[in-house]
Amino acid sequence: MPTSEDLVLLTGATGFIGYVVLVKLLEAGYPVRCAVRSPSKIEQILSAPSITALGPIRERVSWVVVPDMTAQHAYDEGAKGAKYIIHVAFPIPSLGKQGPLVQDLEKIFIEPAKRGTIDLLETAKRAGSVKRVVFTSSIVAIIPDKYFLAKGDDRIFDAESRIPSPSGPYQDDKDAYRASKAIALNQSEAYIQSERPDFDIVSIIPGWVLGKNELLVHPDQMALGGSNSMLLSPLLGHKNQFHLNKNYVHVDDVAKLHVLALGAKVEGNQAFVASSDGLTCPDWEDAFPIVEQEFPEAVREGRLKTTGKQPSHSIRIDGTKTKDVLAIDLVPFKVQVKDVAGQYLKLFGKA
Repeated sequence: MPTSEDLVLLTGATGFIGYVVLVKLLEAGYPVRCAVRSPSKIEQILSAPSITALGPIRERVSWVVVPDMTAQHAYDEGAKGAKYIIHVAFPIPSLGKQGPLVQDLEKIFIEPAKRGTIDLLETAKRAGSVKRVVFTSSIVAIIPDKYFLAKGDDRIFDAESRIPSPSGPYQDDKDAYRASKAIALNQSEAYIQSERPDFDIVSIIPGWVLGKNELLVHPDQMALGGSNSMLLSPLLGHKNQFHLNKNYVHVDDVAKLHVLALGAKVEGNQAFVASSDGLTCPDWEDAFPIVEQEFPEAVREGRLKTTGKQPSHSIRIDGTKTKDVLAIDLVPFKVQVKDVAGQYLKLFGKA
């Protein structure tokens, strides 16, 4: 059981994944210090359902305001006395919304990946108390772009797969995001090899992260942005022509992996991929029979549809190491669909 000395500095707690990581850390008994950009974000987190349900346990969370998380020494104050750092905060692509201008991509994605990763590791070194840094990565950091464009082969990727850090120019925010994730992963591992610090690192590498997002208050927030919007799009009747890789994982499982990675029996300086349903993931359109079974009234009334279109393609990812080392069985696609569609209907007001 964690003690008061097992303090975790958590970044990104106001985001989809980071919030659930906070919940799982508190449930596991860790004291947590959250780095937030603005004090205004704190009340939103404290009033969210899973946090309020913790009751007095919420008192184990403290806060440090970091207005510019890309600034040098941004996390120095927050890392004082911390035994662990979990770094979830990262710029994300628009996914369904208008993205940034091409000329801004370097500033938004690439510079934070290059500068921010190294500065966080330097912060851990300066703190003197940090024993492990856990990074939230992505499968886009270990798989060449062509596989996401449905132009790959049957190669199997795993936690040891790596790609060179891509260089610009970048076509759009998705392209820049993929590059930034590879850069961050490669730089963090190169730093450990060259600097040999007194702490180690672990990287969690998920596919599409799906599940409830308690920080959202309106159904449009789910439908118009974020990874859940990719699942909801065909369920709302959109007939998409572009292909999407079918590698999914529940947000609860992603959060659990971050917490499990802090375990004393887990060796450092390694990575774990997270993609449920093994090497044969269901298609995106396999969500249709799931919602027909779980939400028949919503389908009959047209609030959910089974007439949409979302072409799928396979990227083969072997997560055996994750299951064996961290002793976790990832929940299947069916549960992910049920949770996302269920929250959408609840926010819609007619669940």
